[in-house]
Amino acid sequence: MLYPKNKTEKLDMSLFENPTAEYRATPFWAWNCEIDPELLEKEIDHMKEMGFGGYHIHPRVGFATPYLTEEFMALVRRCLEKGRENEMLTWLYDEDKWPSGYAGGLNTKDIESRQKSLFITSIPYNDGTLITEADKAHAKDTLPESKYTFVACFDVLLNEECKLVSHKKITLADEVPEGHEKWFAYLEYTIPTPRYNNQAYCDTLQKSVIENFIQITHEAYKKNFGEEFGKLIPAIFTDEPQFSRKKTLEFASDKNGIVIPYTTDFDKTFREAYGVSIEENLPVLVWEPANGEPSPIRYHYHDHIAERFASAFADTIGAWCEANGIMLTGHMMEEPNLESQTCAVGDAMRSYRSFQLPGIDMLCDHRELNTAKQAQSAAHQYGRPGVMSELYGVTNWNFDFRGHKLQGDWQAALGVTVRVPHLFWVSMGGEAKRDYPASIGYQSPWYTEYKHIEDHFARVNTVMTRGKANVKIGVVHPVESFWLHFGPNDQTKGVRADMNKKFDELTKWLLFGFHDFDFICESLLPSQYHETENGFAVGEMQYDTVIVPAMETIRSTTLDALKKFRAKGGEVIFLGGAPIYVDAVASDEPAKFAKECKEITWTRGRLYAALEDKKFLDIREMNGSAASNMIYQLRDDGNVKNLFISHVDKPVNYDVSPVIGHRVYLKGEWTVHEYDTMNGTKRRLQVRYENGKTVFPWVCGHDSSLLLELVPGRDLEEGGYLHTEKKFVKSEYPAHHAEFALSEPNVVLFDRPEYRIGDGEWQPADNVLKVDSAIRDALGYKRRGGGMAQPWLEPLDKNPKDKVSLRYRFRSEIEYEGAKLALEVPEYSTVTFNGENVPVIVNGYYIDEASIKTISMPKFKLGENELVIDLRFGDITQVEAYYLLGYFGVEHHGVTSTVTKLPDILYFENIVNQKLPFYGANVKYSFKIMGGGKKTIEISKYRGAVIKVFVDGEHKGYIDFPPHRCDLGELSDGEHTVDLILYGNRMNTLGQLHNTNDDIPWANSDSWRTKGRFWTDDYMFYPTGIMTSPRILTEE
Repeated sequence: MLYPKNKTEKLDMSLFENPTAEYRATPFWAWNCEIDPELLEKEIDHMKEMGFGGYHIHPRVGFATPYLTEEFMALVRRCLEKGRENEMLTWLYDEDKWPSGYAGGLNTKDIESRQKSLFITSIPYNDGTLITEADKAHAKDTLPESKYTFVACFDVLLNEECKLVSHKKITLADEVPEGHEKWFAYLEYTIPTPRYNNQAYCDTLQKSVIENFIQITHEAYKKNFGEEFGKLIPAIFTDEPQFSRKKTLEFASDKNGIVIPYTTDFDKTFREAYGVSIEENLPVLVWEPANGEPSPIRYHYHDHIAERFASAFADTIGAWCEANGIMLTGHMMEEPNLESQTCAVGDAMRSYRSFQLPGIDMLCDHRELNTAKQAQSAAHQYGRPGVMSELYGVTNWNFDFRGHKLQGDWQAALGVTVRVPHLFWVSMGGEAKRDYPASIGYQSPWYTEYKHIEDHFARVNTVMTRGKANVKIGVVHPVESFWLHFGPNDQTKGVRADMNKKFDELTKWLLFGFHDFDFICESLLPSQYHETENGFAVGEMQYDTVIVPAMETIRSTTLDALKKFRAKGGEVIFLGGAPIYVDAVASDEPAKFAKECKEITWTRGRLYAALEDKKFLDIREMNGSAASNMIYQLRDDGNVKNLFISHVDKPVNYDVSPVIGHRVYLKGEWTVHEYDTMNGTKRRLQVRYENGKTVFPWVCGHDSSLLLELVPGRDLEEGGYLHTEKKFVKSEYPAHHAEFALSEPNVVLFDRPEYRIGDGEWQPADNVLKVDSAIRDALGYKRRGGGMAQPWLEPLDKNPKDKVSLRYRFRSEIEYEGAKLALEVPEYSTVTFNGENVPVIVNGYYIDEASIKTISMPKFKLGENELVIDLRFGDITQVEAYYLLGYFGVEHHGVTSTVTKLPDILYFENIVNQKLPFYGANVKYSFKIMGGGKKTIEISKYRGAVIKVFVDGEHKGYIDFPPHRCDLGELSDGEHTVDLILYGNRMNTLGQLHNTNDDIPWANSDSWRTKGRFWTDDYMFYPTGIMTSPRILTEE
């Protein structure tokens, strides 16, 4: 059990105040280099300092220790013991990189273990020779040389609309009548690529392949650490398992064909399941039927591929985990909508049946409510302890604490209890620094303050993992109706888009309308459903109302269960019409049954009206309008209820996001206590009672959340805390500039070198990544990227033979002594400054201890200075930026940097324009205010992670969430010193400074390598600093 402390009758407040490891986040820990065991132990200490409760050991690109060997296991053991010492958990990860299943290439050396697809095309293969250039290009991506299997040949008749009139399986030698077409089907094997360590991804439709994956991976972990399964090692993470991506024709008239997932014995098991051969009917997967009726065979194909995948992968691994006392967690590939999950996994919920801890991922700060709701529903129905979420990934260096809290809050409201922050790097050497930043670790200058965020979520978990979810509405998942329309894009894409829109729309209607619900997966229902006198019972859950949402087809098993439920007085709502098919066959049974139930059109207002009497929670703004951006989770814990309320969507502008007064209504009469998750205390709220409801005010900003304990019965005590907006009698701006101190030296970024190869001619200055690619091309090395084979498989030559020279020039207005140069691979570098040899003696590190080392530099001269680095070049080295460090100022214009004197003061505005353009750490601003009364400080606009506030050296709190205020308390008359520490980020040091798109949608390595209008040689700096003068407010 993940949460054994939840067995107590009541929550121990000491646990709430100081939650233990199991309630805390456990980040992906990217093992991406040649590992130094001592550094691993230091990083575990950093994670402890950040408030994390553990870590997922995750080999990623660049990992150099042979995977799953004794040497690898010794590193894991060392971390396990260090974790034990720190009272932290060690979470396992089941793959080298991702997606899971190929075991770093060890599981797919046998070609029959590789992923397979069915290619259905009008172009024949001829004795292993592809007859067109287009086919050759296709084969390069999808086939090992000459490795395919002929499956079938068809006589196909299409009408003038390119819809399927008839089809017949024929032999290769058969001719087809005039007007007919001859189509072919081939079984393709995925080719080996460096991405999969020179092997291929695995066949996730074959149980034997996954059993071998377990033998290689899971059994190895069991052999070494099995005694800690379910103890210090709670779970093993599986990442993005999938089958080969389903594709449709773009136009029904296309002749190039489609690719769909398949395997060698698929037709055999399909016949056993449905009594018909899929290989005799493949054309129904390609074209729409001319008669307008959906094909049951198409429907059954999608069902069977989903079942083959779930039973082979999740069921096999989940059963092993169950037998060995360790939880299976992780997430499927592309869960968010009907289209994505149909293409990648069939239907996501089916696989969750075998996860002891179902999970999701949430990248780019997206709002995938359905992704979370699917996993949460399965967790509820199977009685799982919670939901895991891999979150914060691909959000970039400038994602601040506001973003961390809001993203975590709305997911907590949707059942997430195990947060897996993406990503804590062991090293940021070379390409690793562009592996979906930010690093949620010590390389980010705010890491010392992250416990402020982590304690909040851990405290939420101590409450919201207790008891059982209180959910009274079930929604039949509509993915199977989507399968009916998986045909040519020009004929079906519009219908599929409408279905996706409704899928998203219904979830938002229900959740934002405070009608929590669970999805009911039709494929799982027969094994979950059981008759009861009260409610529609699905596993551990019982629903009072079941919604059938604009589905076209419904399973006969689902329909039968709904009829039994309705016969006992249960409420069934057909929203947007009744299905017209049962098991994809035309039927009037759903329509007849719908007449006995409640039928409503697809409108939000009618849906709300139908559910109004079921509603437990309502929140209104003070003008009476409904709150529109909040969701909740309600749990029963003995005789009390625990309620968590969160905002969801980001504000348009955080800087002016208002504080809004709300009125909260709870059905029934309750004594209400609020858990303060930011300080670990609990307080009774002042409430009133009207018309059988409990009512109280809540004044909140956009990032606010609310955690409540509801004790049945009226509160008979007087008083209690009342949420009201503070009133102020005085507002003043005591300072418009401040003295300042930097937490680390200022920096000049050198990323535009002139270069030469060997003793060749010097080449004009260019961006460092372009230079690296040019050098690799010239010398015959592979270009860098995430698709490379791992160094543990192809060890890098540690004695590089080639020579590359890099030259940087900068101007200095001061003679500065004491600077340092930060560089990678110093052991392969010779440094010359202004013609003087510089000893390469490492005396520290910059940002990342594993990779960026520092050496001392000679004195700068006035005017132009020249830095030359001679680099022994090979696969083990790379051309990366250099960083000139010192307590000097930097003025930057165009592509030129000039070293100057540091300013004496900073104004409350962008520090980029105040001689700190590349600075990426913390700044302390100091100024004076006058006391006298209760004071609050407000910073309406800042750009950084968070602001920490001190008065006369005493920590007063943080400025982090709207309305961006901090209570300073009662200040005596006279002068007081205020220190504001702005915790920065590495965006202007390590970010995509040459990408002209300010809103980078996908912060991967390619976002540093843009082209055309998305590239500039100039520097696109990001605003940084306290941007408005502090406002001091005096309470009345």
